[in-house]
Amino acid sequence: MNYDGLNTQSAHSLLQRAATCYQSGDLVASARIYQQVLKREPYLVEAAYHLGMVKLEAGAYGTAISQLGWTVVLEPGHRDALLALARALQITGREEQAVERYRALVEGAPDDVEAWHALGVTQKALGHLAAAEVSWRRAIELAPTQAEPRALLGGLLQGQGQDEEGDAQLDRAQALDPENPGILCQVAAGHRTAGHWPQAEALYDRALAADPDHVGATAGKALA
Repeated sequence: MNYDGLNTQSAHSLLQRAATCYQSGDLVASARIYQQVLKREPYLVEAAYHLGMVKLEAGAYGTAISQLGWTVVLEPGHRDALLALARALQITGREEQAVERYRALVEGAPDDVEAWHALGVTQKALGHLAAAEVSWRRAIELAPTQAEPRALLGGLLQGQGQDEEGDAQLDRAQALDPENPGILCQVAAGHRTAGHWPQAEALYDRALAADPDHVGATAGKALA
């Protein structure tokens, strides 16, 4: 990548160039250009946000959290930055802070299905099962045809001994997205939690038939 001329280009031109590098898969070049923009215009929300996203994809979570956090300081209601920041915090084991960010999202946008779903995932990871149930039920209420919150809710209910509703949620999730290996694995995990080993194994087999390299299905099959 030739970086000549970066100092003479407009911020708009540099942002376009950085986006092109990102789309071509050159994360290093994209990050460097966004950094150049921020040296000139440190309060430019677009540059801060996209640099954070590039770093998140590259696995540089510390820098990603810093840039996405700065984006939220500059624009507190930046939905995508809040969502990405919460995800980065969760990845790095800072679940309590992630929950705070997801809560800020759903308080500002109570109809944000993705935020409710992600909040439930993080709450469950912390062992806050009742709160996770509330979050997933809210996601289902907002988007009844989305399979993933139903699959996760079904597994949670199975783990709490609520087999009838748990089975119903798992069956509905599978019906909504019957060929998705990820959904099949989540439904299988729910059945495994309830001790329904034949159903779980059959679902892992279906997931592997759809995607022979699916890591979750391979691991689940080994357990089943």
